[in-house]
Amino acid sequence: MRKFNLFRFLFVVLCLAFISCINDNKQVKKTTQLNSKKIITGKKGSLNQILGVWKVPGEENSTFQILKDSIYYTVEGDMFKYSTKDDSLFIYYDGWVDKSEFKVINNKLIIKNELGVDTFEVFK
Repeated sequence: MRKFNLFRFLFVVLCLAFISCINDNKQVKKTTQLNSKKIITGKKGSLNQILGVWKVPGEENSTFQILKDSIYYTVEGDMFKYSTKDDSLFIYYDGWVDKSEFKVINNKLIIKNELGVDTFEVFK
């Protein structure tokens, strides 16, 4: 059982690191354009902005779905509870809690934590 949880943790960390590397070059360009875009942070009423199915830009398949009380990872088939407070996102994995900041800019979900910055877009 412990090996499975460790495997899941390592898998998530590696996925986030990979996505972060892909988005690293794009992030510099996006940062310069933030002033002209509509920015929604995790303040009151923005929970509805993050609900839905999200994917990595350029990918065909969805990555996860955010429901009112949980996040469903479509590839792994796992579901975890989460909560938000202001611009913070807390995902309650088995045995640990991922703490991130989030914001939505023009239908793109940007999540920042100690591993880096990840950008997701709405899955259509």
